[in-house]
Amino acid sequence: MSDWAIVSAIAGIAGFGIAFATFWLTFGGRISTAELTAAAAKAEAKEANDRADGLSGNLGNLMSNISDRIHQLELKAMESRAVAAETYMRRDSYYKAIGEFKQDVKEAHDDLKKQLMASFSELRERIDAVSMSIEEGRRHGDRRPAQ
Repeated sequence: MSDWAIVSAIAGIAGFGIAFATFWLTFGGRISTAELTAAAAKAEAKEANDRADGLSGNLGNLMSNISDRIHQLELKAMESRAVAAETYMRRDSYYKAIGEFKQDVKEAHDDLKKQLMASFSELRERIDAVSMSIEEGRRHGDRRPAQ
């Protein structure tokens, strides 16, 4: 009777081993594929977050630069007024100086507007690129492994 007990114990262990091997061969590849897909999705999400952080930093720098530029224009206008107040000018010279100042301000405004539009275009392109990469990642992430 003890021989039958040993044989049945060995058969039980062998049956469990065969069942585990069958399970692992059937589902092991899917599990590792799912783990790899999850890791890739996590890496893509981190990259997208890093890009978004970079873009928000660039936007902050752009706004700071615009504020500094406007402040410089205001200081230049105040300086021009102070110089004009301290200097006696004939009426025609005054109108000529005012015309030149207005032209300088207009050129600075046009230059600022041009730089701002170029920066916004670049920012829009970067945001589009990030959103396209996120969408592409979603498309690849939605694919299920073949069964």
